[in-house]
Amino acid sequence: MRNALTIILLSLLLQVSLQAQVTTFRRSWIVGMAAGPLFNQVQQTTPGYNYTGGNGYQLGAVAEYRLSPGLSLRGELNLEQRSFGTSYYSQGVREIDTSSYICWDCYYDMSLSYVSQYLSVPVYLQFTQSSGKLGVNFRVGAFYSLLMSASRQGHEELYLDAEGTKNFSFEFIDFDGPGLYRDNYSGAVYDVINTYDAGFSFGLAGWYALNKKTSLQLDFFVKVGLANVFENPTMPEVTQRSYSIRLGVQRQLGE
Repeated sequence: MRNALTIILLSLLLQVSLQAQVTTFRRSWIVGMAAGPLFNQVQQTTPGYNYTGGNGYQLGAVAEYRLSPGLSLRGELNLEQRSFGTSYYSQGVREIDTSSYICWDCYYDMSLSYVSQYLSVPVYLQFTQSSGKLGVNFRVGAFYSLLMSASRQGHEELYLDAEGTKNFSFEFIDFDGPGLYRDNYSGAVYDVINTYDAGFSFGLAGWYALNKKTSLQLDFFVKVGLANVFENPTMPEVTQRSYSIRLGVQRQLGE
């Protein structure tokens, strides 16, 4: 009998405790800002081309709506800078792709670097675990990025050897004849980089509460793009993957 009463009392105390936790929680908005370096990688499916990742940055505003103590919806509006480089070298040139004759003393060399600015909007489902002033968030979601501007630097070079191209008619090559042809690039570029990128993102964050409403946050996340980097479908198929580490501050609105 005593054991039964003890179990009943413990159950009642547990229900009261849970009800107190539910009643003290209020759905609320949290806003803030974050910034940090971004490290870009390029994933390619076209053989022959060499790609290297580059460094950039990300900075932006954050809005978060708490649905429960451990669950919230999070949206961001970020300015991103991404960069990468590409190079290609071919020893031997055909007049047309189906030609059986190859000028082995001819070559094509290309080396270009691109820098792009995006306006990116990620949306996350965020899970939170906290203890005292410390907490950890796990985020998973999707993003859409709109290209704002792009620039490139580098060169393309084609050497057509006089002896090696003596059988060329130059009917299908947009050059006057043998020689060294070189184009240097520097500045803004249009209709080359795709106007958008979209994909999924996930990350982990740790935070420290300065007071009841304000917290400092350090996060790390991965963005996996699914759209081809280049706008022209005849260009190599390339996607981007970026990693970012950001430091931010957030504040809860209301009481």
